[in-house]
Amino acid sequence: MTGGLRPRSGRARSRSWSNRSPAPAQVPAEYLASPVLYVDFTPERLSNTLRMLERSDTAGGLLQHLFALRLFFPEHAQGAAQDVDAALAKGGRVLRAPLERLFVRLRMPRLTITGKDLEDRESREAILDIVQNLSFALTSSPQAPEEGVVRISGAVEVDVVRAVLPELESSPLGAVAPWLINGQLLGTTVYHGAERSDALESYRTELLRVLSVLNELPIEEFHRVLTSSVNRSLDESLGQAMNALRGAAPIALE
Repeated sequence: MTGGLRPRSGRARSRSWSNRSPAPAQVPAEYLASPVLYVDFTPERLSNTLRMLERSDTAGGLLQHLFALRLFFPEHAQGAAQDVDAALAKGGRVLRAPLERLFVRLRMPRLTITGKDLEDRESREAILDIVQNLSFALTSSPQAPEEGVVRISGAVEVDVVRAVLPELESSPLGAVAPWLINGQLLGTTVYHGAERSDALESYRTELLRVLSVLNELPIEEFHRVLTSSVNRSLDESLGQAMNALRGAAPIALE
């Protein structure tokens, strides 16, 4: 189980999620394998994304890594039905909205983070819908993007993601659970033409480890450490991933 991802409490594990998606027995076996999710960047979009990610480090602490998860969020599933792709595409937009509002406040001295800075009701519903639809995403081999496009791609362990769903349903807004799922959806490989880099794989593993630790904290403490704690290993891993993206499409930084 990558990064030690697990539900936090017995209460969360006891809840059923059958009201939100079909029971496992109703899902064809081939749909329960690992789908491949991806997000494509044009040079302009990649340039804007990297700039925003660099500027998100203004507040210090761990906030930049939450921005990374949202900015690299997958928007498509290879070979997927329209509903699956639509849920991901919508999620990519909706999940970024709270952090885009937070981005405006990053330069405030002694910034205090609250649940509404990280998540709102619409973004929670969006990620719940994504987890439900992942059950119907077919397995597919990674494919190269079109010329001039940088793709972040990765396989997703659907059962691992679904294991966090009861906690996601029961946790208050601003909790760690959505970020644990987001971490599992983060791509591991950068494709650009015939070139590829796995720099994001080590970042994803380290990020999931850190999020699992944060998931043991009370929610108020989680919010506090976002601006007060530093993890050098995680920061270095993100730096390597960003360098891989810069190297994949140098034109994006011109």
